[in-house]
Amino acid sequence: MKNSLILLLLLAVIPAHGRKPKHDKLSGVHVLPEFVYTPGEPRALHILAFVRDSSSLTTYTDTVILFREKWVDFMLPERPTKKISQWRRPRVLTTKSYYRFKDYGGLDSVSDKCSHHFSWSDWIGMIKPVRIPAGIGHGEVAADTLRGRYRPYEIWHSDSDAVTLKANVLADTIARRWVPDISLFFRDDIDFDEFKVNFTFSMPEDGIVRSRDIEKIDCKILSQGRGHPLFNFHKPDRPFFVETYSQVYIIDKAYISIDEAKEWEKVDLRSLSLRPPSDIVPDKSAEALALIARVEGIDHDGSRLDIRPDSRLGRPKPKRNFGQAVWRRLTNMVTGPIIKVHDIHEVKKDMERQRRLNELEQKKWKKRQ
Repeated sequence: MKNSLILLLLLAVIPAHGRKPKHDKLSGVHVLPEFVYTPGEPRALHILAFVRDSSSLTTYTDTVILFREKWVDFMLPERPTKKISQWRRPRVLTTKSYYRFKDYGGLDSVSDKCSHHFSWSDWIGMIKPVRIPAGIGHGEVAADTLRGRYRPYEIWHSDSDAVTLKANVLADTIARRWVPDISLFFRDDIDFDEFKVNFTFSMPEDGIVRSRDIEKIDCKILSQGRGHPLFNFHKPDRPFFVETYSQVYIIDKAYISIDEAKEWEKVDLRSLSLRPPSDIVPDKSAEALALIARVEGIDHDGSRLDIRPDSRLGRPKPKRNFGQAVWRRLTNMVTGPIIKVHDIHEVKKDMERQRRLNELEQKKWKKRQ
């Protein structure tokens, strides 16, 4: 009770931070600004980010190149609660993908869809609090290198504005703390050839970097395998390789109430055309712009209308009278169901028609190049 009275007296005497008390000339007394105090109110840290992803899936004969941009967010409650959900991995709010397909035969095509998910960018998320090395993060120009058994696993730099970290996840197991979700894949039969992740933090006040201090993340991951089989893309006995280069730009972050957090759980931004701030996210590369132009130039409706339906589908069922229907049922009971095979000439005609359509489609792609 005594501590509460002292706190109320302090609030009544000390003005709010950043606001000067007003002086009332008539009464000669100071009028304090309005102050709202809500002790113990639960909050959550909401982070809105923009992700740019460049990945590739390669075998000895085929290659799929992906360029993707997406808006994501993260929700981190200050303390555990059942009122709202928590997600440290990026939740996709809206996304646009562009694919390019190449093979050893010279076929080169583009699309906005692909049946295989191979990028590692969805596993790059927020971190747990980590204490930075001594001498780093005090507003001075400094550097420090933490070495593993064979090579450095963390390289720290600081200046008056920010703290940067270059982590080599393959150099030491302790470096996996920067990618806690993706670390589970090290248990699978996946051979990572390169795994580097870089962070840019705003200057921390207490020598500990947290998710709220992150300004940018970029990573480069090269692996053989992806943790799940990719059917219909390669032969089972052939290896495939994945390369991901991703940048995560933090656009906005704020502590919000539980009610606001519940509203963000239901938000849907897929119908909006959002543009990232130009002072945070740099322009796209020339290769990405060329791929986007090719994909957006596709006439999707026309391509679907040009597909000729299979003549073997949708044929009207022949009508039978009562005697024919009874005879068919009796025949099926004795000899089993009769399967009518299509005429071989019709099958050959359909195969030739499909071959011509494939040739025309390849010629169209070559002209667009």
